Amino acid sequence: MKYFERLERGVDVAPIFAEIERQPEAWLQQTGRQEGGGVQRETASIPIRGLRKSRIRGRRRRDVHESRYTTLSGDFPATTSFLRLVAFERDADLGRAKIVRMNPLGRVYPHVDRGHYYALRDRLHLVVKSPLGSRLCAGDEEVRMREGELWWFDNKQVHEAFNDAQAERIHLIFDLLPRAPEGARSRRPAPGVGDDGHMPDLERVLADARAAAAEGEGRAVQQGVRLYLVGREQPRHWQRLIERHATGARADSAPFRAVAQLLLSDAEAQQQRACAEATAWALARLELGELHGEDIPAHIASEGGVERVATAWQCEKAQEAG
Repeated sequence: MKYFERLERGVDVAPIFAEIERQPEAWLQQTGRQEGGGVQRETASIPIRGLRKSRIRGRRRRDVHESRYTTLSGDFPATTSFLRLVAFERDADLGRAKIVRMNPLGRVYPHVDRGHYYALRDRLHLVVKSPLGSRLCAGDEEVRMREGELWWFDNKQVHEAFNDAQAERIHLIFDLLPRAPEGARSRRPAPGVGDDGHMPDLERVLADARAAAAEGEGRAVQQGVRLYLVGREQPRHWQRLIERHATGARADSAPFRAVAQLLLSDAEAQQQRACAEATAWALARLELGELHGEDIPAHIASEGGVERVATAWQCEKAQEAG
């Protein structure tokens, strides 16, 4: 197929769906879709990442490249974790993202996503809820996406979507700006994902991460970020992994300390603390778009090492708290 590609299947969407179910009022925060009378009038959305209005400066919204996490996004940690993981694994920058609900027997009418913003980015759909599968057409092709599947499709083609069920359909829809040419990297299956498209096995991720961490402190932090992001997408497996390999560590109250202990089990406590702080710092920089996953080791080296990065991060947090 030219206009569609299934990237993953078997994604655990339960944590994302649970967040949505807990906060029905979030659907009322942005009502432009259903009230605007446009092609998406039979849908509602929860904005997770939106354009930076301060950067419009006379440009049309479809030509604004800059985006940011919304205020609502803080209430959707599993959702934002999944977005960061996909961007990290595919070496891409996150663009806009929203959770979209389509009415029972609803439809998105034919349209093309035009503008400079869309021209450079890949559009991805994660199917969170879809009892009969989600029917989507682009160009002369049609697919039916199933729950737990992640798809790329070419939204620069004329496209439309249908919900054939008597129940609502929910997708997480987001954009990636690939660092590799022509989107090749962002559409390629993520490293560590098996041929069947299922999420990486955490034991294998841990083994790979430990081997890479032995190459240096910067690599340990880089792998710590990946391990944390993969673990957040599989909370039950993550908790069991920590219980097996990190004595006394807690996934809920001190997740980065648990990561450091998993990767550096034989290291001194001070080294583990520095790795934990540096991992938290790196994740924050990734979220702000100030750093890419593959650049973490070089950036830590340029800052003078993990201890210096950890100290600077502690000072930064203290200033924010003060």
